[in-house]
Amino acid sequence: MKKIIFIAFNLFWGTCFAQNLHYSYITKFDDPICTYGETDACVTIVAEKSLQLGFSSNYDKDIIARSDTVGEFVYTILHFRTQGYDFSKRVLTIISPKSSIPIEIALDNLYAKSSDTYLVELNSCYKPAFDEGLLKFNAGAYEDAKTLFKQAQQCKYDKPSDGIVEKKLLDLDSILIWQMKATENVKLLNFSEASIFYSKIYQLNPRDENNNKKWSEAENQNDQFCRKYFEQAHKYYYYHEYEKALILFRNVSYNNCIFKDSADVMISKIAKTMAAHKDKREVFTYELGLSSFLNPDLLLPIGFQIGTYNTKKTGFYWSVFANSQIINAMSKKYPKSIKGNFGSTIGITFRPIPTKYDKIPVWLHLGVGYSLMSNFVYEEEDADGNTINYNGETTDQKLKFKPYHAIPFEVGTTVKIWYFVLRYTFQYRVWFPTDTDTDIPAMCEPYIHKVGIGFCW
Repeated sequence: MKKIIFIAFNLFWGTCFAQNLHYSYITKFDDPICTYGETDACVTIVAEKSLQLGFSSNYDKDIIARSDTVGEFVYTILHFRTQGYDFSKRVLTIISPKSSIPIEIALDNLYAKSSDTYLVELNSCYKPAFDEGLLKFNAGAYEDAKTLFKQAQQCKYDKPSDGIVEKKLLDLDSILIWQMKATENVKLLNFSEASIFYSKIYQLNPRDENNNKKWSEAENQNDQFCRKYFEQAHKYYYYHEYEKALILFRNVSYNNCIFKDSADVMISKIAKTMAAHKDKREVFTYELGLSSFLNPDLLLPIGFQIGTYNTKKTGFYWSVFANSQIINAMSKKYPKSIKGNFGSTIGITFRPIPTKYDKIPVWLHLGVGYSLMSNFVYEEEDADGNTINYNGETTDQKLKFKPYHAIPFEVGTTVKIWYFVLRYTFQYRVWFPTDTDTDIPAMCEPYIHKVGIGFCW
């Protein structure tokens, strides 16, 4: 029976004294004020009423004390002498029936007219809550940490004035928002944005292993997506689908992954290519030449022209023209080869009016080239030895090829309407006589007009 009573007593004693007294220095408070005389100092002890504190001192047989109750707290004001003895080793001992271990406060710095204030608790209000909150914070349990930091913030007397708990609460608010945004971006497969938010959390709490793991996973996923985008962008670029390639290269650059530098180079390259394409048009026209609008039967060369027509810079073109007679000459159909014509020109194109002023694009072109007029004749000599030519007549005499050469100079204009173009060219030819003919035959027209229609891209 005695053994049972002894065990029960120890259980009761352990329950009562599971916590010990704790004190902390307070710099200011708004409740009862300690008053002192000319040769004494006072110390205010703040504690909950339930602690029922008792006081003693190694230098003071009788301590002058006055208590005031404010709400749940008791303010005990203690007066101590500061003159007549050496009080450098004065110690205040505080006991409570709720604690088996008293606490001792060194009062070696008391001096006349001084006043100190201490908070006495069963353990501390602020420190346990803050320390536990910090452990939860470092472990990434942010909701639990927020609850504990708010408890520490509510501590009235022993909370430091450094503002650290308030800063932690602000950090927690930011972290919880970033966690939510990171999760949303992961669901949308936007791993680049998710990685940014995980990195922000890391800056505030590098000890959060769960966040660090998610950050690493987001970075790896982002690199995989970037690799796919980068490879597909190169395919688009290879097949000249520049707009699609540009979108993907920009996505790679924006995601700031391992291919960013290469993507930036390609973005610059594509931008220059697209600007050059926007600045120029490739034009192809089918053209018909007339020596005279009034007498088109004299000469009917046909041909084509292809060229670059830039918006700002000078472009170049090349044209070729021929007629059916020159084709007959190549096929040795000589009687049908009279007035066979072939030629080619090269030149420049330019915009005479700035782009912002002409609603319908117009270009001028200037060019020079070479032109050939073919003729085949039958030759025989008369009784006096003179040569007789029978142009185009069927005889048994030997045919002779007689070419006439010219340098054509041309000027014209081109008008673009949507994807179609109209082109007009005036060409003046400078003919050169042959060794046997000093006169240029009438079939060598000095000028022709060329009109063409085509398309651009």
